[in-house]
Formats: sequence, structure tokens, C-alpha cells
Amino acid sequence: MKTVNLLWFKKDLRTFDNEALHEALKSGIVIPIFIIEPDLWKLPDHSSRQWEFVRECLIDLNSSLNQIGLKLIIRVGNIKEVVIEFMQHYKIGSIYSHQETGNKWTFKRDTDLRIFTKKFNIEWHEFRQSGVIRGLKTRKGWAQKWEQHISQELISIPSKVNYSIDIKSQELPSSSSLNLKKDKCTLRIRGGRTNAICRLNKFINYKIENYQYSLSSPLKAFEGCSRLSPYLTWGCLSIREVVQTIRISKKK
Repeated sequence: MKTVNLLWFKKDLRTFDNEALHEALKSGIVIPIFIIEPDLWKLPDHSSRQWEFVRECLIDLNSSLNQIGLKLIIRVGNIKEVVIEFMQHYKIGSIYSHQETGNKWTFKRDTDLRIFTKKFNIEWHEFRQSGVIRGLKTRKGWAQKWEQHISQELISIPSKVNYSIDIKSQELPSSSSLNLKKDKCTLRIRGGRTNAICRLNKFINYKIENYQYSLSSPLKAFEGCSRLSPYLTWGCLSIREVVQTIRISKKK
């Protein structure tokens, strides 16, 4: 059986400054996957409005992956079922992903997957992408660790791969097919890295100087805030990329 590595996209929907993608490609053939978990989307902290944003992010991500010769494989279900599916056709060398800062449900899902991967001798490599540092016994030295992480060199978009694997992807479901309650918002931010870069540039060029004065003002916050939170939450931008971009802009 052919050995492959699964690149599990979670809240890191980008190809730029993506350590999991970078490291996975060093290890051989990579199959990028994103799993739509219906049980997760039923929770009260998820909504149709959020799903439509994520759906747009996934379309943009797949376009970016296509440019380097990869294809995003969509599955609806749970991660263990998907890994078992691929185990029927390939030898799974490793799983690569970023650590997820989510809710109790996602934490338990990851804990269960860790047990599963150990049982089947599959290595699971997780990489940190935010200020959260797991397993700290004390906050002493946290700021230095955060600065060390945030100052690391940004990882470029990988070169095009020289292999091709023909795997059929499921279609991206609509909100209604996921049985998500309508959550209409006429001013909803549009998803995807392309939109994220436009929003970041707009913030730096037009808003950043007044940001500290607008942040807490009921009258100014709507226009004065960066509105980057959704893009950071779903990883269209990395926090390291945003911080370094802002620091460079302040020097000009």
C-alpha cells in the first residue's frame, strides 16, 4: 500500500505561514483534508452565518492548494471515520495539523483521536500557531515564549508538488443541508484569505493610527476596529503574520 500523510486543516485555512503544511510536505505524499463535523455545528456557539464564512474560506483554500498541485478533500463525518476510510486504501504515515483553540467538544475530539492514533501506531504531529502554550505549569516566562514564537520567520507558500493522487472530494454542504438555523446578517464579513489580506491592508493603511481610540467607543468601534477576528479565528491569517506586518508598518 502507498504511504501517505494526512494534512488535517482545522482552524488554519491558509497555505502561507502554515507550519503543518510545510512539515507534512517534507515527509512525502500529502493528502489535505477538511472534515465538516455535524455534531460540532449543532452546538450553540456555531451557526449558519459562521458556516457560510467557513465555506468561503474553504473555497479560497482549495484554490490556493490547487496552485501548488494539491486538492482539498472534503468529508462530512468525524475524524476517526475519515482516517479509517483512508487506512483502507493507503498506509497512513502521519497526521499533521495545528493545535486548535476551540471549545470543550473539539478538545475531547482531539483527546480521543490521540488515543486512536497511538492504538494504530500513527504519528500525529501538532504545531502551535497562537499565543496559547499547552502544558505550562506557570505563566512565568510566557511573554518571552510568545515573543519567540511571534518573531519566527514567516513560512513561504510551498513549491508545487510533483505527484498527483486522484481522490474524490465530497461537495461543500449548504447551511440548510447541515440543518443549521438561518442566521441572516446583511453585513457579514466574507471568508477566505483573499478577503483577509484586503481587510488587513485596509486596517494598516486607514485605521491603525486611530485603533486605540476607537476600540472601546460605541460610536467609533464599528468602523475603527480591525475586523480581523474571523480571519484569525479560522486561520486565513496567522497571528504571527499580522503582528509582523503591523510592526513593519509602524517603522515606516
